[in-house]
Amino acid sequence: MDIRVLGCSGGEQPGRRLTAFLINGHVLLDAGAATGALSLDEQARLRAVLLSHSHLDHVVGLAFLGDNLAVKNRTAPISVFSIPPVLEVLREHFFNNLLWPDFTALPSRAQPVFQLSPLQEGAETEIEGLMVTAVSVDHTLPAVGYLIRDRSGAVLYSGDTGPTEKLWSVARGCKDLKAVIVETSFPDRLESLARQSGHLTPGMLKQELAKLSREVPVFITHLKPPFLAEIRKEIQSARADLILLEDGQTYSF
Repeated sequence: MDIRVLGCSGGEQPGRRLTAFLINGHVLLDAGAATGALSLDEQARLRAVLLSHSHLDHVVGLAFLGDNLAVKNRTAPISVFSIPPVLEVLREHFFNNLLWPDFTALPSRAQPVFQLSPLQEGAETEIEGLMVTAVSVDHTLPAVGYLIRDRSGAVLYSGDTGPTEKLWSVARGCKDLKAVIVETSFPDRLESLARQSGHLTPGMLKQELAKLSREVPVFITHLKPPFLAEIRKEIQSARADLILLEDGQTYSF
C-alpha cells in the first residue's frame, strides 16, 4: 500500500496544506488538499474518496475537484464513502446548489462527478482493492477513523479525534497492523481547548498510544500551523520515535 501525503495540517498557510492522503494513486483519504496537491491528470484518475467527517478542512477539496472533473468524460462517478451522518451533511450543506453546485447531479444525474456511498460502521468493505473498515472516534460531530488493509498489511488512520476507545480496540485486534496515522492538533497548554474541540495534544496523545499496547510506527498529522514548533517539541518529549508527517512524502506499507 502506497500512501502519499497531499496535506497533513490542521490549518492552511503557505507551504502547509489541509488534510488529504492519496492511496495507491486513485483513492483519496480525506480531501482537504485534493486539488492543491494533485495535477489535473492525477485528479482524473481518482476513483474513490474516504471521508473521516464533514468538517471543511477535510472535505473542501471535493468542491474544486467536482468543478475540475465536471467536463471530463468519465465512465463512472467517483464514489465518496463515509458513514451516513457524514454523507447527510454533505448532501444538505455542501452539495446543495447554494454553497456550491451539486456535483452529485452534475454534469447530469445519469453521470455525476460524485456518488455518495454509505459505509456501515465496523463492517469491512472492499473499495478499489482495499479492505476498509470505518471505526467511530470521538470528535465534535459524527466522525470515523479507518482501518485500511491490502495483501501486505493494514494501516490505521484516526481522522480528527479526542480521547477515544474503539479505534485502539481495533488496533489491538489487528495482527497485521503496519502503521498508525493519528492527529495531534494543539500544544499541551491548550488541553482544555483540545478536549472541547475533539482533538489531541502531545500529552493526550501519549495517553492514547498507551492503549495501543504494541510496537508499530506511529505517524503524526493535523498539527495546527500557529503551534507547529511548540507541538513538535512536545511530541519529541512525549515519545522520541514518533514520526511527523510532511506534505509530499510517500510511504509504502
